Amino acid sequence: MKNEAFCFQDNKLIKLDLAINELKDDEVLIQNQAIGINPVDYKMLNIFDHSHNGQIMGVDGAGIAIKSNSPLIKLGSNYAYHTDLTKDGSFAKYTVVKVNALIPMPQNLDFTLAAALPCAALTAMQSIAKVPSCVAKKILVYGAGSFVGKIICSILAKQGAFVSAVASVKNHDDLYKYGVVKCYDYTNCNNFGDDYFAIFDTTANAKELVKLLKYNGHIVAILGRVEENPTKRFTKCPSLHEIALGAIHQYGNDGDFKELVNFGEYIFKKALNNELLLPKIIQYDFNDLALAVNDLSKGINGKKAVVVIK
Repeated sequence: MKNEAFCFQDNKLIKLDLAINELKDDEVLIQNQAIGINPVDYKMLNIFDHSHNGQIMGVDGAGIAIKSNSPLIKLGSNYAYHTDLTKDGSFAKYTVVKVNALIPMPQNLDFTLAAALPCAALTAMQSIAKVPSCVAKKILVYGAGSFVGKIICSILAKQGAFVSAVASVKNHDDLYKYGVVKCYDYTNCNNFGDDYFAIFDTTANAKELVKLLKYNGHIVAILGRVEENPTKRFTKCPSLHEIALGAIHQYGNDGDFKELVNFGEYIFKKALNNELLLPKIIQYDFNDLALAVNDLSKGINGKKAVVVIK
């Protein structure tokens, strides 16, 4: 069986026909039906060097399990997944995935939505899990117009948090519909207020936002990290959290992956119940996958690119 795949080659994507390696006991062969395109995909094209030439790119996908030696897998079942970006990934007709990374899909969830969710949704869930209960707490989501930011706002507002959001004005109406109590534009940054129990930052500005926390508050850096506590010791005593979803593939254990799969199943239910503010999904044909990545690199504009395999 040959595998049509888009591979890294000197900072570009090239389409190749590749052989599929023999499966290990902890692996599953997924016949992809849809592939999610994420910002990390085009970023890696600029970061990887020639040592990655020939690597299949992509981290998100959804499809049908067609081969496995694991008794935990029911062949013919539908799964979504997030893979290790340092290994062969989802930009292919077939992807080899670790058993513990597979997220079972509900029967009525379509492949396109399932492939769109993992990277952003799992990142959002990891971010929320860093902070103790936010119910009735004052929360700020900075960069709330991003896919991750929208999911965090949707979930925390539904849980009963008092969520304020910083996002472009075009996102404000939708954020209000999903329970956000106050929206700010980036231009009025002096009017955000302060005394927040937790701040979730998707824009690499976490260090500057720490000053807006209350005593014993939490800052969650989703893009980048706060390298050093910017406050004076024995004052506000903030807790500094960093998020790196991809690191689970090198450093996570089975318990970590079980939690991640639980997060995925929770998100799928939320999506099916229309409880998540999601971006508009733009579909591309498999042969146009490289175009989808290039289009995303020029700006997201509130849209999510998904490649559909027909």
